[in-house]
Amino acid sequence: MTAPSSDATPPDARPLVLFAHQGADWIRGAEQCLLDLVAGIDRTRFRLLVACSAPTLAREMACRGVEAHVVPKWSSSAVTAALRRPQLRRLLAARDVALVHANMPHALPT
Repeated sequence: MTAPSSDATPPDARPLVLFAHQGADWIRGAEQCLLDLVAGIDRTRFRLLVACSAPTLAREMACRGVEAHVVPKWSSSAVTAALRRPQLRRLLAARDVALVHANMPHALPT
């Protein structure tokens, strides 16, 4: 049996990175870039979580072993953004998110 690498972060201490993606329910350019991005992240150092509006993307993330939360009716309109803001804030606080990556310029409501 080999000893764990000294540079690996203990699983419970790994920072959680949230990837936010708001888009249509398909896999195209931006979605594929996000899938490629999470595939290249060292999971011994980071935990990953995706918040997205698309069930198709959430399923693809799950196939890759990445936890995903679908945020229903999430759009870039000001009204919908205002309604979703508390839900996203609760998710950030409850999961102790260390870093948020917005995959689209309008992914996070202001």
